[in-house]
Amino acid sequence: MSAVVITKKTMMANEGSSHQVFLIREVEIVKIDPTKKSRFRVKITAGNEKPTETEEFIIDRVGVTPKWAITKSLGLDPLTKILWELHGRRWPLSRFKVLGSVEKTLEELFVLFEGNNTSADIHLLDGSSEVAVLKISGQLDTPKNIMTDVVANTKEPSESSKLLDGETLQRVFEVVKQMIDTLAEVHPAATVAWGFLSIGFEVVKNQRDTKQAIFDLYADMISAYEDFSKDDILEQRARLQGIYNSLFKQTIECAIFIEGYAKKSGIEHLFEMDVSGQAEIFRQAFINLKRQLSMGLAKEAVIVTLGVQKSVDVLVMRDHLRDLRPPQALGPKSWCTQGTRIATINMMVSWIAQCDGGTMWCKGLAGTGKSSLMGTLHELLTTNIGGRSRLAAFIRYDRLEFSKANSLITSIAYALGVFDDRIGMAISLVVQTLPSVVSLPPSPQFQFLLRNPLKSLPDLGDGGPLVVIIDGLDECDISNDMLAVLAEGFGPKLSFMRLILSSRPVHRVATVFKGRECIYPLHLDTSSESVNRDIHFYLERELAMIRNDAFQEKCKELDAVNELTARASGLFIWAATVARFVHAFPGISRLQALLDTNIPSDATEALTILYRTALDTLVSEPGVNADIKKYVRTVLGAVLVTQTPPGMTEDVLDNVILVGEDSPPSRHIVSMLGSVLSPETKDSPIRLIHKSLDDFLQDQS
Repeated sequence: MSAVVITKKTMMANEGSSHQVFLIREVEIVKIDPTKKSRFRVKITAGNEKPTETEEFIIDRVGVTPKWAITKSLGLDPLTKILWELHGRRWPLSRFKVLGSVEKTLEELFVLFEGNNTSADIHLLDGSSEVAVLKISGQLDTPKNIMTDVVANTKEPSESSKLLDGETLQRVFEVVKQMIDTLAEVHPAATVAWGFLSIGFEVVKNQRDTKQAIFDLYADMISAYEDFSKDDILEQRARLQGIYNSLFKQTIECAIFIEGYAKKSGIEHLFEMDVSGQAEIFRQAFINLKRQLSMGLAKEAVIVTLGVQKSVDVLVMRDHLRDLRPPQALGPKSWCTQGTRIATINMMVSWIAQCDGGTMWCKGLAGTGKSSLMGTLHELLTTNIGGRSRLAAFIRYDRLEFSKANSLITSIAYALGVFDDRIGMAISLVVQTLPSVVSLPPSPQFQFLLRNPLKSLPDLGDGGPLVVIIDGLDECDISNDMLAVLAEGFGPKLSFMRLILSSRPVHRVATVFKGRECIYPLHLDTSSESVNRDIHFYLERELAMIRNDAFQEKCKELDAVNELTARASGLFIWAATVARFVHAFPGISRLQALLDTNIPSDATEALTILYRTALDTLVSEPGVNADIKKYVRTVLGAVLVTQTPPGMTEDVLDNVILVGEDSPPSRHIVSMLGSVLSPETKDSPIRLIHKSLDDFLQDQS
């Protein structure tokens, strides 16, 4: 389709001047400076309207010219400013960057196409340097001539193309996207469902031989979203939370089914399950959801899922799995604050949905929120991505509680076996026939315990992606051989498996992972705009929770949220520590102490300044005993050197460490250090809040 731009020749003042219609037919890159980017798109913003972006064009061979058709009406006012941007990226899931841009008014475009000109060049700049040239092809004529030409070249749509008509889908998608934005904070699965809905659309649009049953299924799914997007329904979103959750989960299951269908060849379709029958089951699920909505039912509905498991002798199978001797697993350490890290989470979920048996390496400095991301992903995969869990295994390492990596592969195998009885039967058979598998080197152990059993179950691929997460890879004593095995992942023959690794970019891990095509690196950039925005959101929320008028006035006076965000250097642990620090009395003096520090030059300096400021403030506040610094040092030192189990407790502090006649009770010191220490609980001793504090306390400088 083509975009229509109606302008007026403002230089003509007589009554003979008429409206002209500018029809844009094509945009093409005719010149671009050398760049490593191989994926491009054009973004057009007309005045205050929502920007329009072209599809991504991939240059996969020499001589290919990026070219797009535009489907955007740019407005009527000749003074409207049109911003043209060229975006590029190197990798499929990396962020697009603006390579060059230029702003033109509609009147300037009108002049370029005066006479018989059918194309014009627009020069894009990066600063003052030209980086690319876009060729805009179009036609300037009267509305009657333009419309006659457009109608004459319009083909009669088929039933299938009516479903995928760009104008109709654009309208529906805009409504659905507004619904998703409205519900995102209440329903964690909303943005995830939107990603799968979009993927399903691309699959259906690009399949030339798609069965009518698939088209009908997608049409019913879109129809359900239209009903759920109505204003009167959205106003009841709190009461209807259960039925909305069902819609999102059903969408994900359905999109996985559609994508799985698209990945099979025509020959494979002949031998696969009854596609029409399965599609009809999913269709009925969406029809039932619409019916429940119309009846005002708020309860979660039963979800139609993929991958029906066979009946097996579970007790015998699990008895064999216990021969793998799995250690006690650690659960997630933390979770992202709701409303933060949305872009990163969506990127990870998109990778899960589209990748084929690859490995993602989520890397970042200490304090950048890696474990919180893994915890949030754990929650999403377990409860919100479809009608059943997608998380097949979760392994978290901690250098104090769990750092032995020799049982990593057997732990994954055990988790997979417990997750799905079919996998459990296949793995237990290996354990029975090859008892020595538990002591094999990493490569053959991975092959025998994981790859071979999974390959023996071809039906697993019909159930959608299964994810294995390993958090804190830098926290364990993992060998180079084991790292090499993880770098290869499950491989393309197990395209439904996903492996996600999380660690700091330490040398021993980076050396093994560097340059491997099967690894997708996700770098948590502390300087990115989205990270700073999330930290700002978090600090704003935390400071607003302090119910003290004087404190709130001081925050406004000092522009506290913005100033603290600038000092965080993109570190979430910095923001979390600050929140704990200022929440304790007296809040204003502590806030002032933090804002009196200089803005750090990097993340390491940010943490150093924070910990030093916090500790100095704690021991110098009004009313604090002059000897308190000695006791603070004693307690911090005791906790630092006894971090391995069983760790330090208040009882040990009172009876062994703080034994002087004037020594304060340990609970007083631990409470005082609440911003940097986690207090003793029934299940854990006193702990430093983060390993970065451990590094700070041991830094001799």
